[in-house]
Amino acid sequence: MDGSERSPGGRQCPKNLEIPLSSGSSVAIAQHQLGWMYRMGDGVPEDYVTAYAWYSVAVASGRDDSRKYRDDIKREFTPSQIDRGQVMAREIFEGIEKRKVAKGQ
Repeated sequence: MDGSERSPGGRQCPKNLEIPLSSGSSVAIAQHQLGWMYRMGDGVPEDYVTAYAWYSVAVASGRDDSRKYRDDIKREFTPSQIDRGQVMAREIFEGIEKRKVAKGQ
């Protein structure tokens, strides 16, 4: 493999990537960075829908400047791509929240 693995949803993820679950700016920074990686194809396949999703999660985690990056991508999207990105963002965010609950955070 090329240094990445498939996530349960079939998307490419950087190998051995672990995003901290605790709240705070470091989590939002990591989420923003994932958006950047997918947008640029830096270590993962270029995927604007996944980038959109990670920027959306970063915004939900308090990183307001991620909104600009997300909205830049959104301007080029079809309605279907926006829907897919929103669904993916919701799934990512819900997964993070479930892991927090499971770990008692």
